[in-house]
Amino acid sequence: MQLLCRHSEENDTPCLNIIPQEARRFQPVKGEKVPHMGWNSLKIRHNGLLTPDQEGQYVYFVHSYYVEDGGITAERPFITKTRLK
Repeated sequence: MQLLCRHSEENDTPCLNIIPQEARRFQPVKGEKVPHMGWNSLKIRHNGLLTPDQEGQYVYFVHSYYVEDGGITAERPFITKTRLK
């Protein structure tokens, strides 16, 4: 995901600009680890790549960066927006 963004805060790196967003580093919060590593359950917000039967299942995450929701998510694929332009 990070590589697909316009820019990453990791070493001030330009990326592929397929997704016009910036990958930002998680800011440390007391009691939370960065990088985020561990098992978390899925919370499905919309229909899309994930199906309702996957709600609550556990997946393993390893990441230090995030991309803010700019209206382009797995639930609302960017390809649709690209084609509308």
